[in-house]
Amino acid sequence: MSEEKKEVLLIDDEPGFHELFRYLLEPLGIAILSAHDGLAGLKVSSQKEYAIIFLDVHMPNMPGTEVLKKIKEMRPLQRVVLLSSDSDPADELEEFSKKMGVDAFLEKPFHPDRVLELVQKIMGVPAR
Repeated sequence: MSEEKKEVLLIDDEPGFHELFRYLLEPLGIAILSAHDGLAGLKVSSQKEYAIIFLDVHMPNMPGTEVLKKIKEMRPLQRVVLLSSDSDPADELEEFSKKMGVDAFLEKPFHPDRVLELVQKIMGVPAR
């Protein structure tokens, strides 16, 4: 896998998730780029393709569902994992995710091992 493809983008407005992803993925040699709201996430995601974009549904300035639509317009093959709270209507969000070609769906709160499983599955990186 090329160095460029070893970058993951996390678009989430909760600082704790950025810390968690760094803790989990940096030891695997994966760089974590961060955006803390929808508009910033769209800007960063438009610069290049990432190995995976982890995208929260609920964010300030632009909801994750809109960010996802725009990302997929720019890069239809971009790998995306959608993050949402357990209060979201699961059926609607799952249907939307499938329609948009989302690779996986993580419902908050989730166990950190789930992030590692998805990264290993999507990127093919070995476990630590």
